[in-house]
Amino acid sequence: MNEKIEIPFAPNYYIDKHGFVYHNDLMLKLTSQNNNGINNYVSFRCPYKGKYRTHKFNIAKLMGICWLNAKDDDVICFKDGDITNTELDNLYIGTRSQFLKDNFNFKVMHGLTTDKRLTREEHRNNMMVYQVDPETYEIINTYPSLLTASRQLDIPMASLEHSCFFETATCLHYKWLYAEDYDEWIKKVKG
Repeated sequence: MNEKIEIPFAPNYYIDKHGFVYHNDLMLKLTSQNNNGINNYVSFRCPYKGKYRTHKFNIAKLMGICWLNAKDDDVICFKDGDITNTELDNLYIGTRSQFLKDNFNFKVMHGLTTDKRLTREEHRNNMMVYQVDPETYEIINTYPSLLTASRQLDIPMASLEHSCFFETATCLHYKWLYAEDYDEWIKKVKG
């Protein structure tokens, strides 16, 4: 049997663990917002925020309120980043930052964006870094990550990051570059 829970502010309206909304036993049709093709909204008449009229509700928000005991202003996040997956086991209460990170990672993983930027943490911990002489452009040293270079040389990580992200910046008289950016940087400076 499909377990349903009554929506607290809408008598005789129920939502199941899969995100389907029912009025008594009749399933309601899902719609999209702004005609974006993503059917994750439902409209029905109920007394919400003091007004008895037809309201449009985000399914994830309803799931959070009904199943996760979320407050109206809580952010509902998607574990897999897919905003169309409103299954209960995919939802959690989080922050706006978590929501954006989950959604961005989903888009990159499924090729839905050309934006391949890594998070700041990923840059710090996973990207090989070169220490380069700014005059001769020779690689002086190689480190597995910014974090490793910062610890080994006792240099503030922020200083190394600044040098990695800005073409003209140096740290301790050296240029610091992510390994993947080195060839492009050389072409620019020698160009």
